[in-house]
Amino acid sequence: MVDKPRLSIDIYNQYVQDDDAIQWPDDPKEQAFLARALFGRQLIAKFDYRMKWAIDFLENPQGQEAFLRQTRISLEDDYFRENLNTLESLQKKVVRDLIRSTIVGMLFSALVTVDQSSFGKYDLILTPSQTTDNSSISLLTALPDELHDELNDWIISFSDFADEIVELVQHPQGWWQFQPKGSFRS
Repeated sequence: MVDKPRLSIDIYNQYVQDDDAIQWPDDPKEQAFLARALFGRQLIAKFDYRMKWAIDFLENPQGQEAFLRQTRISLEDDYFRENLNTLESLQKKVVRDLIRSTIVGMLFSALVTVDQSSFGKYDLILTPSQTTDNSSISLLTALPDELHDELNDWIISFSDFADEIVELVQHPQGWWQFQPKGSFRS
């Protein structure tokens, strides 16, 4: 049997303290793993924020706070809430699945664009704010995997919606793989 792979959450927990202070490793490859975990955590935080924003419209016919005046945002809020409130529960579930699938697909496509551009090679650099030597860490050149290959790991490691999207399963022959989840599969 093959050991379960080390996930981004494991790397994050190894080097980031509760107060968000980062203990940077000396090894350049390990620095790249940590930089990727930090990038993935931030990316997934944005994903979770947008998912929660969309789900709020689906599940709550009234916003948590009333708008003081009419603005483009208040008009958009009213539009979404009034129209999504007319859906039946199965329709709301399908809309939720579509939103989730669309956001994950957009993230994946954006990462593929960075990884596999026909115009040349992009690089994504992190210059840590908490170090004194101003060294930069490439998220792309130090490791063999491409960023889009990390998306499922980042979702499992950091997303509040991981149980709806992907799982890490062990293949009968021993290796581990990410397996998409989806309500349309049931």
